[in-house]
Amino acid sequence: MSEFAIVGMSCRYPGSLGVSGYWKTIVKKRYNLKPMSDTYGVKFLSKEYNFNNAIEPSHSLYTTEYGSIQDISFIDPLRFGIPPSDIEGDPSQFIGTQVAAEAIADYINNRGTINFDENKVGVIVGRGDHPHRGVVAGLMHGIGVEQTLDILTNALKITISRSQRLLIREYLEKRIRPRYQRNFVPNLVSNVISGTISNRLGLRGPNLLVDAACSSALVALDYSIKLLDAGDCNSMIVGGIQASMNVPIYELFSALNALATNKIDPLSSLANGTLLSEGAGFIVIKRLSDAIIDQDKIYAIIDGLGIASDGRGTGLLAPNSIGQVLAINRAYEKSNLDKKDISLIEAHATGISHGDNTEIQSLNEAFEEVNITKSIALTSVKSLIGHSIPASGMASLIKLSLCMKNKIMLSGKTSEPSTNLGDKYSPFYLLKEHSYWESLGEGKERACAMNSFGFGGINGHLILKEYRSNESIRYSIQTKNEKKPVIQKTTKGMLIQQSSRSFDLIYLLFEAEDVRSLIEEIKNINIDTITDEQFQTHKIGVDTKVKGYIELNPDSIKLETIKIAIDSIKKLASGQRIVQGKNYKFCLIDKDKQPVKIAMIIPGESAINYRSIKEQVSHIKTLQDWNDLIDSLPGKNFSILNLIRVLESTRKSNIKHQEVEVLLRRPDISTQLLAINIFGYTNLLQKINIIPDIFIGHSAGETDAIVLAGLAGKPTKSRIKAILTELHHFFEKSVELNSLIQGNTYAISGVSPDIVQKICKNQTDTHVVSINSDQHCVVFTTQSHLFCQDELIKNRAIITPTPLTRPYHTPYFKNAASSYSELYQKLIPDNAKYHDKTTVISCLNSNVYKTDKNDIINTLISQWSHTVDFRMATKAAYNQGARIFIEVGSDSTLTTHAKQTLQKNQDCEFISLGSSKIKSLDHLIRSILKLWLLSENINLVELSSQMSQFNDLPTPIFDPNKHTKIKSDLPYIESIDIYDFLLKNKIISKNEGYNSSSCNNDEVINGYQITMKRLMESLEASTLSFLNSDDLD
Repeated sequence: MSEFAIVGMSCRYPGSLGVSGYWKTIVKKRYNLKPMSDTYGVKFLSKEYNFNNAIEPSHSLYTTEYGSIQDISFIDPLRFGIPPSDIEGDPSQFIGTQVAAEAIADYINNRGTINFDENKVGVIVGRGDHPHRGVVAGLMHGIGVEQTLDILTNALKITISRSQRLLIREYLEKRIRPRYQRNFVPNLVSNVISGTISNRLGLRGPNLLVDAACSSALVALDYSIKLLDAGDCNSMIVGGIQASMNVPIYELFSALNALATNKIDPLSSLANGTLLSEGAGFIVIKRLSDAIIDQDKIYAIIDGLGIASDGRGTGLLAPNSIGQVLAINRAYEKSNLDKKDISLIEAHATGISHGDNTEIQSLNEAFEEVNITKSIALTSVKSLIGHSIPASGMASLIKLSLCMKNKIMLSGKTSEPSTNLGDKYSPFYLLKEHSYWESLGEGKERACAMNSFGFGGINGHLILKEYRSNESIRYSIQTKNEKKPVIQKTTKGMLIQQSSRSFDLIYLLFEAEDVRSLIEEIKNINIDTITDEQFQTHKIGVDTKVKGYIELNPDSIKLETIKIAIDSIKKLASGQRIVQGKNYKFCLIDKDKQPVKIAMIIPGESAINYRSIKEQVSHIKTLQDWNDLIDSLPGKNFSILNLIRVLESTRKSNIKHQEVEVLLRRPDISTQLLAINIFGYTNLLQKINIIPDIFIGHSAGETDAIVLAGLAGKPTKSRIKAILTELHHFFEKSVELNSLIQGNTYAISGVSPDIVQKICKNQTDTHVVSINSDQHCVVFTTQSHLFCQDELIKNRAIITPTPLTRPYHTPYFKNAASSYSELYQKLIPDNAKYHDKTTVISCLNSNVYKTDKNDIINTLISQWSHTVDFRMATKAAYNQGARIFIEVGSDSTLTTHAKQTLQKNQDCEFISLGSSKIKSLDHLIRSILKLWLLSENINLVELSSQMSQFNDLPTPIFDPNKHTKIKSDLPYIESIDIYDFLLKNKIISKNEGYNSSSCNNDEVINGYQITMKRLMESLEASTLSFLNSDDLD
């Protein structure tokens, strides 16, 4: 199959105006479903719903929770040459036209000249045949009114003339909103949706409608690809639309017991049904080769699409794994990609338990060759916006395209993963939290897929891959027409590019000459004008004597937070040097204070915090670069970040969880995990002008400290990659490491390590591994438990097991340590020297490493089989002038130890970049701001640029003076006083004995509603015939 490019898009989904609004919905995980608030929704909702009554849905519903787009549905009628009075009937036609035009506007992207031959642009729209405003209005004015007249005359037991009947009909029709008019009769013809788009936008390629239920959008895309492939069209407008969601549709799904009783919960063990929504999504696609030549903005590449039917099965509405697997396999037969290349699948997953479980079963079967290290993430956007039936496929496609463009995997809101995903042999896991989307190797594009499975057994599987532009290639736009296409004029000014940045916190930074001017500046801040920039600087005067920051939540900026900060800042004027609270910190600057040295603490394997690593990689560009570099190491064929996501999504008791945990603890992988943090953080700090004077490496971190200090060669990215490659091969081949005796390690706190050492000397199989502070150490034993435990407890020791099982820093490691000799001979050059005047203090002896190659190697080897003393190394750094200690890792354990070791020294600052206790990114930013308060040279502009940002996205412009709101709610009959009307027109008389108590409004209106219910029952008869079948069991 040829490759095709997605070059434009726009949409409406619940709570989501355009692509920018949709992106914010899924990034912020906003749940945008709510109960129906129209007359019918309120009247039909029943708390006493009888699930055992087959016709219960004809007069009540057990839920009306749904997703609406009414508030964001509008059209610029004059732009398309449509009289505003004609905006009635089927809302799909007008929403479809508006959103399709926006997708084309996004494709044009304000360019002066484009290749867009209207004669070769086709339109295919996926759309179901459901009751909507226009059809129901027609039925109400015709059959509905006529049957109401029969009920009325029968209830009154009167005979009326033809003229009286017409008079009453006119009276009732005038009270139906909207009125049924000739001018919107064409809007009721289903296929006119695609026809209107082609007609109003001047497109002369094929236009047609596709109804494949939930698979409509993918089937529309399949036909569009065929037209492009055949050369019949050069561009295709492809869409899916469900413009109206109402009580009649909910009656149908209630009859099938297919709706959730609470919230929609796809891919969950708690799933009990779906919830439906309105929606519309349109994209513009072209042949990839044409898109590259035309220099189009490319969201994603369509690399494969498979369509298949279930064939004969247990029932027409029951999902069938055979057809689903066939569709999946057909897609990869056409694709240039392998199933092992896929990182993420957007599941069809509607929340109907049987359907979701069948889909997982199909995926497990189709991807059975994928092993645990290549596990694939599953998500479903329906957990946020509901199931928009024929528009749902476009919701998934647009989401995946934006995720790939922004290099991020976005999760939904599923509560508890399906038990079928916990299967040891399943290559899938539920994506629980947002995550950076790593590259699967140097030069390899990110790739993903999606399912779309429809009622009636029609299945689709789509494969998308990332587009990476080759900056060295430049094409000139080739166009046969010098005139601009008419479509450019039609779509001009429909969109603006809007920032899609999303921050949990924004920071107001202040530098001032004095406290008074600082307070005045803060008082003058208008919270309504605070921008969406993450770091916003306010500099007052030239000579900075006071500085600080206030952090605010951009979604709920509170004036109270600023007022509290101001009251606290006033204390600085009275001599207090530092004031701080939960959301702010300010301090006076001492210009005469001499610069102090910075000691950088490099942690070892025990300090790895998986969640912290994943979260910070998701937000910091330098960490992303290092993650991708490490994933591209020769011989490495899996992603560490992916293993962390699997761990996060499974329970500790799960076999898959345990296997992944063992993988992550392998020496080669733990070394690479440390490298992502250590080298990524160090690189970040260098970029913002924080340069260490001293390195202290703890355990395995000592080797990393040597590398960072330059003793293994100038620490460039290419040199570090070469070193990591050597380490990878070393761990892979080392016989001694793989045959080490295993045991258990325990953290001992609350007692002096000197006492612990004395106790352990009496135990031949127990050794002190590391001394971390005056009150903390770690011991290793080959026994199943600590035999000296009772004696330690007598000395008030607190004993905590740790996950480490290898005998690091004990005599048991001696043979393995000597095997490091060959590795270090390769890593340390003969002319070893420090880079940037830094030094490294060894935790073996608290001495500074010399630049002699043999001395470096001997010290490194020796520390692997002897106790390491971080406590003494920290004191040595202090004695050499270090006053700022920064832990460069994913946790803050060593920061705590350093602080405890130097607790008597009040002139020190202790800062960790990672944390396992609070949100990792917020902790990182606060830590860097703490450094900013201590230093004059920190570049926060560079820090801001290092925060991973999303691309600007198109947002539709709404002008109430130009745009007409599109209504999708069902027609209703206004309040009437039928009795007075009949009296006034002498159809009945008072002396006949009829009064308002025997014939009132409610009786007529209820009769009318009964008529309409019967009418809808007849329309749905074919579907309700399945009620007594076993199709949905």
